[in-house]
Amino acid sequence: MNFKKYIIISIVVAVVLMVIIFFVFRRTKNNSVVTVPNAENIVTEEQKQAQKQEEKMLLELNASLEEIRKTDKDMDGLSDVEELKLKTNVNKIDTDGDGLLDGDEVLVFKTDPLKADTDGDSYVDGEELRNGYNPLGPGQLKK
Repeated sequence: MNFKKYIIISIVVAVVLMVIIFFVFRRTKNNSVVTVPNAENIVTEEQKQAQKQEEKMLLELNASLEEIRKTDKDMDGLSDVEELKLKTNVNKIDTDGDGLLDGDEVLVFKTDPLKADTDGDSYVDGEELRNGYNPLGPGQLKK
């Protein structure tokens, strides 16, 4: 089951990267359109092909996102079924508000997605991790 969770997380990361690449590419492409005074924009065949590729990629990206949303409404790395079992919020990516995705808490860090401070030391789990400390107990994380 852990393998499935890592696949879902990998898909989410890949989708986010594709969206970023799409917008960067689109921005670059928009800057390359040639404008001639008193004439319509000239669009080359190459630019038309690039636009078709972008549209195809966007459709595929939307289809992938819809597939993920069917099983993970908030796209936090845990399926809605898993969230119901764990009693996390299926509509929030970070149920306890500690700065970590619910999926990361369960699958990666082994922290409690229902408690912002798993080890009870008055520092929230996300803050501890960002500063190199162990959110499961005393001390720093081992490198």
